[in-house]
Amino acid sequence: MGFTRLLLSFVSIAFAAWPQAAKEANRDYATPATRAKMIERLESASRLANLRPAELVSRLEIRPGSTVVDLGTGTGNLLKDLSLALGPKGRVIAEDIHEDFLDRARQHAKTLGLKNVDFVLG
Repeated sequence: MGFTRLLLSFVSIAFAAWPQAAKEANRDYATPATRAKMIERLESASRLANLRPAELVSRLEIRPGSTVVDLGTGTGNLLKDLSLALGPKGRVIAEDIHEDFLDRARQHAKTLGLKNVDFVLG
């Protein structure tokens, strides 16, 4: 079998498996009730202690004034530290596929007075 045929075979198998993988990966986010439970997990004290947002963001070596995308922002656990690292001239784009997660992230940003965060549903 030639390389092109092998590559096309691989691509067609991967393409066919993609919806199954996406469905499985998002199983815990399928309903408002399961997302509410996920919000509890995302914001649990033990998870935040393990995540160490300030340390994580500091290791990214973000330049003030840059634009950073927090893809899959969830409830926005990194927004405060990203916003501080970027400074007032920088931008954080917080993206998630669930409006309820974005609502929670917006609420956190508002409570913290973050002015350089834009929210995107996608």
